Amino acid sequence: MRVPWQRIDADGVGIKGSGEWRRVLVYGLGLSGRAAAEWLRGRGVEVVAVDRRPPGEVPLGPLADDPGVRLLAGREPETLPDD
Repeated sequence: MRVPWQRIDADGVGIKGSGEWRRVLVYGLGLSGRAAAEWLRGRGVEVVAVDRRPPGEVPLGPLADDPGVRLLAGREPETLPDD
């Protein structure tokens, strides 16, 4: 089964077939999570990254100084940032 890409409208609501991605949640910054975050940033998408490891232990690589990446590390957040 093939699932179409889901796009996000201006209010952050998932819709099919129109709109643009604004911000994406990446859960876990292991090899695949970091690769996904880098791919998204390369396309101008803001990334909110969540990782349970303490901030100093999360391998951000080139994402470390990227203003389009917000890291929530050290615990699993109960809510996500609105901005």
